Order: sequence, then structure tokens, then C-alpha cells
Amino acid sequence: MAVREGEDFTPVKNAFYSEGMVRQSGNLVVTPHRIILNVIQTIDPMDSMRGGSHTITGAVKELKEDVQEAKKSFSEIFDYGKGLKKILQLAEIADSITDFEQKAAALGLGNSKSISIDRNDVREYKIGFFKGFQIFCNDGTVYKIRTGKLKKIREMMGKA
Repeated sequence: MAVREGEDFTPVKNAFYSEGMVRQSGNLVVTPHRIILNVIQTIDPMDSMRGGSHTITGAVKELKEDVQEAKKSFSEIFDYGKGLKKILQLAEIADSITDFEQKAAALGLGNSKSISIDRNDVREYKIGFFKGFQIFCNDGTVYKIRTGKLKKIREMMGKA
């Protein structure tokens, strides 16, 4: 039996949470029993803060590096859609919602910043336009996820 989008899970193409100024961004999957954010891209604004070059050749070299970084960043935009397609494919082949949750969480194992939270570990959650999707865990960890589809996420969280 295939797992059905909207009834068994809510996928979101782009969601992010911040750790200080560093932004962890990727695909979000919410099921009645688990919250999964598979991080695809890490954006650190301080990474690009370099001391300016004082020579023409140094400036040209920095410009070439910036262009390469921009190309890489632009290509990562397409990774969000690819990640969402993988999640939807997993839903089609999953035997049960538990099987789907395990497979969807496994997609994020390549990045240590990806999160997979069991609903039993969630003490409280808040959802609102200005709040986003806030998750308060039993161990004191707080995740503030900014994303769309908040109404659908609220409905899915209410199914547990």
C-alpha cells in the first residue's frame, strides 16, 4: 500500500532553520509520528567575508572564486526539487508509514545537520505566520523552522 501525500505525510520543498547566523536548508517531511528535515544546503554569510585584495590580480582571482561559488549555489537550487521527487518516490514504494519515515530520514544521513524528530520527543510545538514552525523537544532543544504550508503542517501534527 502506497503512502499518500496529504493524508499520511506533508512534504515541503524548501524549509530551513538557523544555528546562529548559519542557515540549514532542505526538504521537510511531516508525518503524524515524525518530523524530518533533510538538509541540502548550508548557508554561512560569514564564509564570504574576506579581506579585500589590494592588487588587480588578487581582485580578479577573488572575482573568479565568487563566480564559481555563485554557479555552485545556483545548481544547488535544483537539488531541492530532486530531493522532493525522491521523497515522493519513496512514498510510492513504501509498505507502511513507518517504512516511509525510516527511508525519508535515511535520505538526510549524509548531512549531520539534518534532523529527524520522533513525536514522542516533542514536548510542545507552535505554528504561526510570524513564528513559523517551532518545535520544543523534551531535552530542551528548540528548532525554529521557517517554511510554507503551515496550515497543512498544523493539520498533520493534529493527527497524532
